[in-house]
Amino acid sequence: MPRLFMSMPKKVVSAQRQQGYLTVEAVSDWVHQLQRERVQVAHYFLSPGDNAYRCLYEQAAASRAREQDFYSLSPAGFQKNSPVAPISLSAVRAQVVEGSIDIERAVAAYHQHISLLLQVVFNAADKADTPALCRSLVALFHFIQAKEYAELERIRELISLLTNQFNHQSYRRLYQLQELQDRSFHQFVQFCGAELEAKWQSHCASEIAAQFMQLRCFVTRCCQGQKHAMTPSQLSTAATARFESLRQLEIALVRQVLALSQLGDNASEPLFEKAKPNTSASSNAMVEPHLALEDWQNIESAKSMQMRRFGIDEEQAYSNLRHQAVDRNMRLAQWAKLYIAAGNLL
Repeated sequence: MPRLFMSMPKKVVSAQRQQGYLTVEAVSDWVHQLQRERVQVAHYFLSPGDNAYRCLYEQAAASRAREQDFYSLSPAGFQKNSPVAPISLSAVRAQVVEGSIDIERAVAAYHQHISLLLQVVFNAADKADTPALCRSLVALFHFIQAKEYAELERIRELISLLTNQFNHQSYRRLYQLQELQDRSFHQFVQFCGAELEAKWQSHCASEIAAQFMQLRCFVTRCCQGQKHAMTPSQLSTAATARFESLRQLEIALVRQVLALSQLGDNASEPLFEKAKPNTSASSNAMVEPHLALEDWQNIESAKSMQMRRFGIDEEQAYSNLRHQAVDRNMRLAQWAKLYIAAGNLL
């Protein structure tokens, strides 16, 4: 069992965990501002000037404010060991203004920063007090991940339009991003619950979504060599409308997480751990959607096995799995996978 809260009174533990879920909200806010900042970085590269610099400066200030909110809610000492500690966006921002970094590396740096921030949401889902809270956090994780892929698609379209580099390679990159975000949105729907699924369906049927799909069709034709008459302003208007619409859904998801976190069992497992940076070749990538989904499917399967074997309800089965994982110093998903394997041998 992690020792951080071991000697704390139960009320203190509860307050600490609730503060941890507020940090998940802060991650959502920070990621959103970083995504907006990255768009301004692209505009600054592609259309430099005083106005572009002013917009970039103002948006960077908004991102830094959300960063301060995040660390103000985190445990003492977490900033030094946080998942994003190895990356300095301050240095990237300076390089953008100096012109000492190209647009591809700048976009990649923001993406890596956002990917590492998503680990906080992933870990919170792994340590959730109840199955309902776990599912809500999994939905949030996949939704933010899908929104990130959507924004990368937007950046790629903007670069292609302004540089007139529509070709087979740009189409292939856009298609990969579209496939990844569609898969992540699908997985979000599997976990979000009926109310948020209805909001998602409403978004998909909206005029904003229809206009964005028209934009996708236009970009596809451009990549196939057809002439285009769309301006960067038109592209920005359609993509921004979709981005802000997705943001409203994200806010609703975060509110659901905070509401469900009030109903937990206040177990003494902390949401935060010291992060060890991943130095592997894949450290710049997000958690692959199918791998994340497999984790949660294993948890659901192990929970069902406990319910059938011991004749208990979902809440008790989930609580049993959590405590068994803690006793073995394992992640919940890791223990669930082992539990399923052992059960299949019986």
